[in-house]
Amino acid sequence: MEELTKEEKDQYIRDMIKNLIHDQTAFNINRWGSMSNYHEMWGLALEESEEAKEQLAWVTRYKEDTWKMIKNNEPIGDIHYSLQVIIGNIELAIQELIHEAAVYKRALDTMKNAPVADQSKTDADKK
Repeated sequence: MEELTKEEKDQYIRDMIKNLIHDQTAFNINRWGSMSNYHEMWGLALEESEEAKEQLAWVTRYKEDTWKMIKNNEPIGDIHYSLQVIIGNIELAIQELIHEAAVYKRALDTMKNAPVADQSKTDADKK
């Protein structure tokens, strides 16, 4: 089998991510149906984004701790465990970002001609 170039490998990964977003979007539509408005979309997307940020905050913390462990020549087993935690939190962050993208895709796929909220009844524009 022929080895892929870096560009081909990157494209393969992007295609896999697109497929995951597509699958998550289909799941969301099947489970919850169409989106009713952009406020619903924004609230759901914000929740997923916050969850991804939480995971990335854990990644940052463990990276800092791992670097201290490396500088202090701590046991390899401890460093390996910390690296596993970093990987796990990166995976969870990616999962949440896929969920966020699927929220936007669900909106694109299901909100054709959705009504715009009456701004006089909200304070969304007061930030």
